[in-house]
Formats: sequence, C-alpha cells, structure tokens
Amino acid sequence: MTRITGIGPYKSADYGFVDRNGQRGIAVRAHEKSYGPPFLNTGIFVSGSNSEGLKLGIAGRLTFLDTLTPDSELRSDFSLGIENRAAGEYYQRLKGSRFFASPAAFISQRSQDFFDHGDSAQHAYKVRETGASFDLGYATGRFSELRIGYRVSKLHTYVTSGTPSLPPLSGMVGATRMQFTHDGMNHIVPTRGVYFSFEGQWVNRWPGARKAFPMMESRIAYARQLTKSYSVLETMSGGTTVNTGLGFPPFTLGGPTRLASLARYQLIGNHYYYNGLYLMRPMFGQRMPFLSSFKAMIGYELGNAFTSGDPPRPFQDGVAGVIRETPIGVVFFGASVGERGEKKLFSHHWAILPLTCARAPHVRD
Repeated sequence: MTRITGIGPYKSADYGFVDRNGQRGIAVRAHEKSYGPPFLNTGIFVSGSNSEGLKLGIAGRLTFLDTLTPDSELRSDFSLGIENRAAGEYYQRLKGSRFFASPAAFISQRSQDFFDHGDSAQHAYKVRETGASFDLGYATGRFSELRIGYRVSKLHTYVTSGTPSLPPLSGMVGATRMQFTHDGMNHIVPTRGVYFSFEGQWVNRWPGARKAFPMMESRIAYARQLTKSYSVLETMSGGTTVNTGLGFPPFTLGGPTRLASLARYQLIGNHYYYNGLYLMRPMFGQRMPFLSSFKAMIGYELGNAFTSGDPPRPFQDGVAGVIRETPIGVVFFGASVGERGEKKLFSHHWAILPLTCARAPHVRD
C-alpha cells in the first residue's frame, strides 16, 4: 500500500477486518485522487545575478494515465522564458512486465552566450532544436531504469549579437544511446541517498562534425546526515565527446550549482568535469517551525569545460547562501566568489516537476 499511495491515481490506501461466510479476512481499499487524472504540475523559474539581470520563466507538465491502453502514461511538458520548450512522451508497459516502450518528440530554443576569458559575452547564438526519439527500456527497480534507443533532431544555430568565432551551423543530429538512471535521494534538497546516471551515445550525425563519434556523460550525487543538525551533499559529473572535430560543443558549465561565480553557460567545450561539496544546516530549528525548512549552505566547487588543446586546469569558487524546498520548487539565495576575483550575488528558483514515472507498476515496482 505504501508503494501506490500518492503515486498515479491513488491518494491513500487502508485496510480493515471483515467477516464473510463465517471466515475472517482483510479488505484493502485504495482511494483515488479526486482532482485527476489528468494531473497538472506547474512551477516558475526565477534566476538573477548582479551581472546577468533577472530572468523569468514558467513551466508545466500535464500527465494522462491509461490514455490509449492500460498501463500507459502520456506526458506533455512546456516551459517559457529562460528556455522555450515543448515536449511529449508516451510510456507503455509491455504485456504486464517491467519492459516498456517510450516514443517522444520535442522542440526547444535557448540563448547561448560565448565568453572570451572574462565576464562579458563576446557574441551570442540562438540554438533551436526539433526532434524525436524512441526508447525500449526495463525498470530495474522501484527507483531505477535502463533505456536503449535512437534520437534524431534538426539543430539550427544563428547569431544574435557580436562577431562569432564559430560560424552558424545547421544540420541533422542522430545518435544511438543507452541510459541508466537510479534516484535514491530522499528529497529534492537531499539529506541522505545516492543518485547516479550514465548516458552513452554513438553520434553518427552532428552539424560540423567530420565523422561519427562517441559521447558519454555521467552524474553522481551522495548525501549523508552527519549529525542531527548537519548534512553534507557531494555532486560529481563529467562528460566527453572523445572527438576534436565538432562544430558546436555540447557541454557547458556556469551558474548556480554549476560554478556559481560564473555566468550561466560561461564555460563551453567538448569535455567537462565538475565537483561540488556542500554543507547544510537548518537555520532556526524547531523553535520556529515555519522557518525551520530554510537551510544555511556553504560549498566549494571546482570544474572546467574545455575543448581538446585547451588547458584542463580546474576553475574554483566558494559559495554560501540560504536554500529551501517549497511545494512549488526550490529557492536559493546566495553569493559566490571565484579564484580570479569573480563575484556573484544571485537568487535562483526552479520548479519541481517529477522526473520519474508516476505509476507504481512501471518504474516504482
């Protein structure tokens, strides 16, 4: 009952003793949610710093259950503002097993600034991508899954300001991919648990690339409660294309929780690595319950995004602030200082949209 409560169409479940035909048994009752399906998750994105100004956005997800057949789910996502994106994914469990099929389609557009060894952007692009994918997968556990599939899209970049070092690019993107994800964190701002993901791709088409190449990216996070008041969170990630002939690099760093003293996407390259270590403590304890969910946080970050031939030496910074998990998202106010004197005051709010499948029989078995 704990597996289905709060997941999919059920808000609660209970049981009681019953007598029937002279025998005693247990009656289990599952109570469906009155407000769906379909379910609508919404959120807002607010991000600002003393160098980038204020950026706003909204996002939402509409989820339908058993749309065409039983044991299926249809998701429709949208976001406007910081990134403009619309996407849909259909998830179908295969013959009552843990295997599933998942076709998806999307369209997105975002701004990409390029920096030249400083805090001021030298030129800017718009990056537009439209595509689709098809995955076959297996739910390996209640909080993990394995996917294998193919993704194809049309990528188009065009200059919006400055004189670029890279010419605008247009072309098809095609990649065979394998992805494994495990999410064992207890909260969005976790105090215990492990998160791990790995994605490997064989990219046979990429604008500006002279030949096919592999691309890999992995992320791991570990949270632990040190004492009753203190918890620690460490996040590590890295990626590589194992190729020097790409026209438009795929990896970026910069912004809150991704080298906070730098501007968003300030570092870009064909390879990257990142490590962040954060110590958190509730600010007010049980004496002020409303404010007890605010946590003071201090952290140390290092990482770099670079192309082959550039120095891979890590950039380092320190960050301190206040973070809180709310019903509509995570709020983070803070400041950061980089090793070369970079300074940022920032506020950041991002929406909470569930990333794992909402149905107990599919991903959370």
